[in-house]
Amino acid sequence: MGENAETFIETYQGILDFSTENFIISESLPNPAYHSQSWALNHSRMVSLVKHPPARIKWDSDHVKEGTDAMRFGSAAHSMILEGGKDTVVTQAASFRTKAGKEEKKKIEEENRIPITPEENRVLCDMRAAIEADPYISALIGGGVSEKSIFCRDGFRWVRIRPDLLYVKDSDVVCVDYKTCTDASAEGFARNAYDYGYHQQAALYIDVLEKLYPGREVTFLFVAQEKTAPYLYNILELDPQDTELGRILNGYALRIWESCAAAEKWESYTSGQINSLSLPGWARGRAEQQITQLGVKYDIGE
Repeated sequence: MGENAETFIETYQGILDFSTENFIISESLPNPAYHSQSWALNHSRMVSLVKHPPARIKWDSDHVKEGTDAMRFGSAAHSMILEGGKDTVVTQAASFRTKAGKEEKKKIEEENRIPITPEENRVLCDMRAAIEADPYISALIGGGVSEKSIFCRDGFRWVRIRPDLLYVKDSDVVCVDYKTCTDASAEGFARNAYDYGYHQQAALYIDVLEKLYPGREVTFLFVAQEKTAPYLYNILELDPQDTELGRILNGYALRIWESCAAAEKWESYTSGQINSLSLPGWARGRAEQQITQLGVKYDIGE
């Protein structure tokens, strides 16, 4: 099964629903515990492996990075919209920039809870009210199993997913992923999907769930909601062709990770070779324009 998987099972055995050679599942694993399991790749690591050298990803896996305000707000929105805000704590401080605010924030985070300011709480309550006013979407995110941690072995590798909401029926499985954004339209959210690798996320979640629930059709849905009034929302399903592109990229990322892990070598931008460097097209055009303005004659060929 692997040393890290075995250690994980031993540590969290009391809250695991079941574990086999290929799956480890828990409906009550704390969020920080889930995210600390770097031995199993999640979709964020796969996205990074496509965009950055393995050495960067290895560093990120071995070092805890301080979360941003945007990440904190996103986590708070998940808690508020999907779980009634059970993990959020409204602070006395109106801002986390002051000394008192920073201390209060740190204390709450040490308790594995999410600090939010009174103003952030107002916004989150308004976001939830907008969702609850729509019977269809309210029903969609008002049931299912939330935050189920699923670890799946794919050959010699382990991957992990944590669906926001999961509906499992006799013939099909529906996975719902809630995202906050600035533009919930299909066109606007498509940019987020590319920038943040949501096509890779959809592919990974579908593939793991198909293995866990063989013979059942798996549907992956995004519920996107804007962070500014009137807090518009949308329900989106990724085009199957784009999901397949994400699947191909995930395969590449997994092969890179496995190769580096086997060799115990995590490469940077180069492993000794000299890489070609060219000015971007726009910069080359400006340089040529500058030369022309200076009245310098030149001929650099084709």
